[in-house]
Amino acid sequence: MADPANTKLGRMLLDEITPVVMVLRTPLVEESCRKNGFSLIEMLTPFSKFNNIDVPVRTASDQPYRLRRFRLRLFYASEIRQPNSEAAKERTKQVITHAGDKDISELCSDPPNIESLITTSEQDFVPSWFQNFNKELVDAVSFSEHEAFDHPVACLVAVSSKD
Repeated sequence: MADPANTKLGRMLLDEITPVVMVLRTPLVEESCRKNGFSLIEMLTPFSKFNNIDVPVRTASDQPYRLRRFRLRLFYASEIRQPNSEAAKERTKQVITHAGDKDISELCSDPPNIESLITTSEQDFVPSWFQNFNKELVDAVSFSEHEAFDHPVACLVAVSSKD
């Protein structure tokens, strides 16, 4: 089976379709983290990515599967809300407009060298705006009522010993 991390779409899915953990913290915890120049989530992020694991799991249909990578997405409770639909539409329009402007400027530039095109893999022929558009699209529907990918599966509570 092909490794999804080898394609742009696969990397996007590995980054976006992962469990969400809601983080609650007291003001003293955040203040302590800020003294070090980080937020609590920034300090926890390195511990939320597992790249070299080999865990046997079973799918919903009882098929065996080996988990090689695992990632958690961390969000503060205040960030877990559905974005304003009008603002999301406007941001998506801007991405599309910017992509069109960029494509026009690329058309006006010199054509690429034929040797470099031959050695380029098919996956690199994805339009340059594809990742930006997908990111905006995923953000526009995040934490919505009709999808479950962004709903938290766990809650991490951080309390200072001084509280």
